[in-house]
Amino acid sequence: MPDRSGTEKLPRHLLIALGVLWLLMFTIRSQFIAILPLLPAIGQETGASTASLGWLVSGYALAIGVTTLFWGPVSDRIGRRKILIIGSASVAVALVLHGFMHSYAGFLIARVVTGMVAGMCTSGILAYMGDAFPANRRGWAMGVVISGFAFGQVAGLPLATWMAGIHGYRTPFVAFGGLMVLCAVGIWFFVPQPENVVPRRRPLSELMADYRHILASRELGTAMVVGILILSGMSVYITYLPIWMNEVLHMTPQQTAWTFSFAAVAILVAAPRAGRLSDRIGRRWVIAGGTAAVGVLVLLTPLAGLFPYGITVLYFVMMGFGSSRASGFRTLQTELVPDAFRGQYLSLGNAFEQLGFGLGSALAGLLYGSFGFFANCVSVSIFSAIVVVFVFLRLPETRSASA
Repeated sequence: MPDRSGTEKLPRHLLIALGVLWLLMFTIRSQFIAILPLLPAIGQETGASTASLGWLVSGYALAIGVTTLFWGPVSDRIGRRKILIIGSASVAVALVLHGFMHSYAGFLIARVVTGMVAGMCTSGILAYMGDAFPANRRGWAMGVVISGFAFGQVAGLPLATWMAGIHGYRTPFVAFGGLMVLCAVGIWFFVPQPENVVPRRRPLSELMADYRHILASRELGTAMVVGILILSGMSVYITYLPIWMNEVLHMTPQQTAWTFSFAAVAILVAAPRAGRLSDRIGRRWVIAGGTAAVGVLVLLTPLAGLFPYGITVLYFVMMGFGSSRASGFRTLQTELVPDAFRGQYLSLGNAFEQLGFGLGSALAGLLYGSFGFFANCVSVSIFSAIVVVFVFLRLPETRSASA
């Protein structure tokens, strides 16, 4: 039976730590998504071709995907708190460097370096959630943090557009660098190392054995496949959504920004509530329900474009279900794996997910150019159907979600 006991309040220090981690997740995601509306301005100022501008997105994704494989075992070895402090400080420096880059090559290097160190934050946050928060409140807490990721997904674009319009395309990255400094200070003072997890040095042979165990495990392997499908579907849709809104619906950049900002409200409301619901009824039902809803709603995108504010309302609802799915899935991921190599597993999963995001972006361009945006929507629906099948047929309900 599902556990319905997750109603007690968390200690004050965990609530403060949760707030700091939310800000960290928001900033990491915002500085990544901020690049999308700025690509035309970067190309115009640096003289870079349209094709080469895509590397500013994929270069970051590939860098974080490759280096995250390294940062996970490091966090298991030195502790979550240390990896989060080092990671946030390193990302802050890398983002400030964007302000000094005036060529395409320099800006690309800055994006790649940022991706290389950002993996410390993303994998460290998820591992910390699994270590520090009690099982019967973990879903809610993960929902709060995931809302920071999703909020950055939608708020990063309008924030970047607004700041770049005033002071140029480098400004958003420098501003997000300032936020990362605040995150590093917050982690130093308010995010303690989880008491129940003791960092330990592990030989390379043991680390490699863990990777073999992860890849051979049906449950862990399935969870990685689900993560890849979710991120791939997201990139197939969101990469060309702003372009479609401009070319087909003739929406201005400011109108597009307001659409994304409005969706942020749905994310802030839905993600923590979905996490609490997963604490009560189980993770799989929330993951599958949110995924199925996204798969249906995405097919309504062309129809929504026929009505005033239709796409704004549809995207609002879709992001609510999408963030609900994310909170349940990330919680289940942390509960599938033992404490000893949670960071290592989450890093491996994150690496594959970033690869999936990059491949999804490439697929998005092919579909949009050849068949139009509805083909992108149909692909997301197919991805969603596959995820639901995998969740019910191959993923177990985690023990902490059941009594």
